[in-house]
Amino acid sequence: MSSPLHLHVVELTVALGNSPCLGPRGPRGGVPAEARPEVVAIARELHGQRISLRKISAALAARGYVTAGGKPYVATAVQAMLR
Repeated sequence: MSSPLHLHVVELTVALGNSPCLGPRGPRGGVPAEARPEVVAIARELHGQRISLRKISAALAARGYVTAGGKPYVATAVQAMLR
C-alpha cells in the first residue's frame, strides 16, 4: 500500500518529466508507456519491421531515448512498451 506522500512524489516526478522510464507497473515501478507516446510509437514501428527488442533498444538510444539513469532500455522494458 502506497502512502499519499509517495504518490505525490511520483505524480510530481512524472509532471516534471524527470522519469522517462517505461514499465508495466505504473506509479509503483515506472511511468506508464502513455507518458512517452513518441517512444512507444518508434518502438512499435521498428517492431513491425521485425527488428529484435535489443536492436529496438539500441535504435531508441541512438535517437536519445534512454532511461532516467541515462542507459538504454533493456529488452524487457521495450517488450512492455509493445503491450
